[in-house]
Amino acid sequence: IALVGMNGAGKTTCVKLLCGLLEPTAGEIRINGVPSWKFNRQEYYRLFATVFQEIHPMAASIRENITCCPKGEEDQARLRQCLQLADLYDRVQRLSKKEDTLLIKELDEEAVNLSGGEQQMLAIGRALMSNPKMLLLDEPSMGLSPLLVEEIFQIIQDVNKSGVTVLLVEQNAKMAMQIANRVYVMETGTIMMSGNSEEMRNNEQVRRAYLGG
Repeated sequence: IALVGMNGAGKTTCVKLLCGLLEPTAGEIRINGVPSWKFNRQEYYRLFATVFQEIHPMAASIRENITCCPKGEEDQARLRQCLQLADLYDRVQRLSKKEDTLLIKELDEEAVNLSGGEQQMLAIGRALMSNPKMLLLDEPSMGLSPLLVEEIFQIIQDVNKSGVTVLLVEQNAKMAMQIANRVYVMETGTIMMSGNSEEMRNNEQVRRAYLGG
């Protein structure tokens, strides 16, 4: 699902409401028909994982960023899957100089040494470690080169194909509409129109406002 709109439309506020960082001042949020206030924080974490537009490593190493030292085989498999989805697995393998194994000690490179795009990938991998039902992405292409933007959008598609629902908040409406199944257009806190991606790409009003005519 893509949520597009101009600066100040309320897209980030919408994400913060959905992930529980903000409470609605009117009405209520329902998740599968259940009011959000009935879910505790742990239940929320199992439902939603969020990557906001300002990406900064949360800790020194890749390992510390992406996980709290998983020990079991299931956790290791999840770590490997998340790194692969975030396109960081090959990077870690090159660092470790091993072909078939991925151990925690191989993730000790400092995260600040990663490029901006790799840090964005790391943030996505970190979010996926909680095995969420929905991944909320707030402007993941911000500040990245066109080549990295294409790579990030491919990762988003791969995550979606793995079974995770994605809500993509983007100002790059053209790219967002290319990969989304459904598109919502927000203006000043209100959903003004919605439809499947093909309908929205062919909508004259949307084309003028968001797709350069």
